[in-house]
Amino acid sequence: MQKPKYWVYNPKTNSGREIFYNKDYFIVLFGKEIFADDVFPSSDGESYLIKYYYSDLKGEWDFYVYEWKTNQEKNYLWYPRTILMDFVKDVELPKRIKNKILSKFS
Repeated sequence: MQKPKYWVYNPKTNSGREIFYNKDYFIVLFGKEIFADDVFPSSDGESYLIKYYYSDLKGEWDFYVYEWKTNQEKNYLWYPRTILMDFVKDVELPKRIKNKILSKFS
């Protein structure tokens, strides 16, 4: 099975990048993710963590978007459409990921 993918995105600077396991983040007890300090693209609290992974609950791959504070506090966004559509415009993504966002949210 394919591993989840993660990106950090800052709409103020129109920038983002993929983050990688064992380089940018680590998984510790009970599946908790710990992120390296240099992962954050800004300190203004305007960053988002975008997670694309297989949800056993839904039975499909889906996107989860979190407002991301510099203290690693993450708040789930219930309506991520605007963030994901801006993300697609601003960040170079694999074609299948881009198409999945566009088909789901446009």
